[in-house]
Amino acid sequence: MPGTAPAPAAFPEETEKVLRWLEEPGVRLVSVDGEWTCPVGGAVHLAGRYGHGPSSTANPFE
Repeated sequence: MPGTAPAPAAFPEETEKVLRWLEEPGVRLVSVDGEWTCPVGGAVHLAGRYGHGPSSTANPFE
């Protein structure tokens, strides 16, 4: 009996959105030595400076 392949990690539509984003100008992949961390709050503290308030409904793929 053949083995079952692993389930996909994303829907095809999600994968297409990521691929379109990767093809946009200015997007790049980077290599990190060591541990990649994200500071608590990230750049949210700068949002007001640039006229953008924090939004819990932001969709980076639209």
